[in-house]
Amino acid sequence: MLSSPVSKATRLALLPTFSSQYSAAYAPRKQGPGPVRPSTSRRGAHAVAVNPTTNFFTSCPPGASQRTKPVGFDEEPCTLSLEDGYGYAKVDIGQWWGPQDEYEIMRKLGWGMYATTWLVYNHTTKKYHAMKIVNEYGTFLETNEAISRAHPQFHELDILHRVSSPLRPTGRGVKQCLRLVDSFYTSRGSAQYLCLVMELGGMDLSSLQSQIGVNYALPPELVKSIVKQLCIALDYMHSECKVVHTDLKPGNILLGLKSREARQLVKTALRDHPPEKYAPRKVMGETFEALKSQPLPLPPFEDTDEMLSWRFKIADYGSAQWLGRRSTNIVQPIRLRAPEVLWGERWDEKIDVWALGCLTYEFLTGTSLFKLDKSLSFSEDIYISRQQLALLTQSGDFPDSDYFNRSSKGDFLKTTADGLTYPKPLAAALRTRRKAPINTPDTTKEERELALAFIARCLTIDPKQRASAKELLRHPWVRGLKAPAPRRKRPSSNVPSTSSAQTLGVSQSADKFNVYSRAFSTI
Repeated sequence: MLSSPVSKATRLALLPTFSSQYSAAYAPRKQGPGPVRPSTSRRGAHAVAVNPTTNFFTSCPPGASQRTKPVGFDEEPCTLSLEDGYGYAKVDIGQWWGPQDEYEIMRKLGWGMYATTWLVYNHTTKKYHAMKIVNEYGTFLETNEAISRAHPQFHELDILHRVSSPLRPTGRGVKQCLRLVDSFYTSRGSAQYLCLVMELGGMDLSSLQSQIGVNYALPPELVKSIVKQLCIALDYMHSECKVVHTDLKPGNILLGLKSREARQLVKTALRDHPPEKYAPRKVMGETFEALKSQPLPLPPFEDTDEMLSWRFKIADYGSAQWLGRRSTNIVQPIRLRAPEVLWGERWDEKIDVWALGCLTYEFLTGTSLFKLDKSLSFSEDIYISRQQLALLTQSGDFPDSDYFNRSSKGDFLKTTADGLTYPKPLAAALRTRRKAPINTPDTTKEERELALAFIARCLTIDPKQRASAKELLRHPWVRGLKAPAPRRKRPSSNVPSTSSAQTLGVSQSADKFNVYSRAFSTI
């Protein structure tokens, strides 16, 4: 059962002082850590703070403002502390977490800059879940007001409660969002962590592209199914929940799993691929063995028709923002970043639609619409902006000059008598670069043109003219597509053989890099 929302005041009261050595930097008054009772469970490995008057952070960790990508680690920088802007929990297989020690750690699923994610088994409900353990710095951002634009406040817990609790029990879109099952704050030593227990999701779309895609391109009918489900999810988040995801990308789109299917998949994964560790490393004088991230494998399937029954879910709301209540302008992966974000303009839910358009192109072709150059002599956002301008110059989809001249990056984007300035070689490259095809025996020219028109509605540069997720659901490319049908039961087996994979609807012929459409040449 989903735990009831926890008020901000209650959450702050549950958080004790992180440690006496941090009190000068983080607390306005000197206070002790308060009484801490050890867990009474025979499995207990953590302590729970019980003093509601203990202090909490009022300023950002000193090292957080200089966060850089650490080197020398196989995965998350597990030895870097809160003072460095991290503070990951020390987690191992077989540990028990939760208010009643009900969650057993079974496997590491993945990690990010603010958290690690673990496969857990709830011994009370007898179900598997994914538990996201937010590191100390992420927990700080979740429980405090924004210090500055460089240190935004996170809203993940509150947003997850909202997204997981539709106003109508049969609300459309909630099934396309990964749900929160439980949440709690826990203390381990002097460190505090927010733990988010989620329904268990399967393989992410990035991994799916590499496993069944041909040059990362997915079957067109599967792409259409994925995109329609994403539109349903975004419409639900934008219209009913008033939430902007801000981080829509392949790694945050998961294959949905039914309870019985998840149980069988987990048992097979743990049996065939038990948890693994990297070789011991010594970083900054500390030796450690990091656990490897081992996401769940792809469920068995036989053909394209069965793939069309898959349900996909949007996951990871760590960067999500309340619509109209933004705490940061640093949002979206750079290659999927909307023009209004790049140019310092006000943004809203339409940035998710821009990202969806870029992803639709990527799923169909296996290549990113906008690419980065590691040899840049100027910032990445300016480079992406120039690609966007070159693209839109060719398509004729241009707002008036005032839209650019009021941008905070106007020095790069202002109009001139000859039009907007951008690198001519880049424009030529966009006009002539060869596209991966979506030509298949059952893909008609009309179908391709509809796909292009859909992408164009997402990539309108002026957000006021850009389609909403609700409007995209009425687009003829996805309008007639039915919801995923119930999956057929299949005996346990491995991923399809090579011969089966070659029949998934994407041509592997010699013309796979030919230009498949005049319209695509101008995108």
